Amino acid sequence: MTRTVLTIAAVSALMTACLLAQAAPGSIEVHVSASNPVSVVLMSGSQVKAVGVVPVGSGGCLLQNLAPGKYVLVVSASAYTSVTRAVTVNDGAETELTVTLAKLTKDDYKARGRVVGFVKDANDNPVAKSTLVLMKGDSPVGATRPENATGVYELEWYAPGTYKVIAVAAGFKTGTYDGQQITAGGSTWLDVVLQPK
Repeated sequence: MTRTVLTIAAVSALMTACLLAQAAPGSIEVHVSASNPVSVVLMSGSQVKAVGVVPVGSGGCLLQNLAPGKYVLVVSASAYTSVTRAVTVNDGAETELTVTLAKLTKDDYKARGRVVGFVKDANDNPVAKSTLVLMKGDSPVGATRPENATGVYELEWYAPGTYKVIAVAAGFKTGTYDGQQITAGGSTWLDVVLQPK
């Protein structure tokens, strides 16, 4: 006869695993008002977990089927200062957030810079339904989606420094571009090429 002895730590780990396996997905409803479309991205570390767009006049978007946990929400729109916020998704719950974006001033445009370019696939075709996230170190600071079917994007306007761009799109591997330099009043050109999965 074989006896199995479980320590308290092992029992605790098994119970936690069972609870996590039974956790119901949650959601986040984001309300924001802007005169331009708004990109909403939910991040866990450098991983994009959910993406939403708030069209002009709609007032909000719903990010659904989210695993319970801690995330960073990135809310960005052209001509506005991006906002990041730590959020927690609770088991089976809907979290409602209102985010206020401040318009950029003339001085902001002089003191900040941007990263611009095209998002394409390996065959040089535009990838219009992609999302780009600007990271400062390990922290997301802004996000955008291509403006039209040509895949042109603009991550604008951010403080001078060195950044990383992460690009995601359905059916493609994540693209990561380290060492992107933003200068005051300048534009850094970066064409993003996404490889198929």
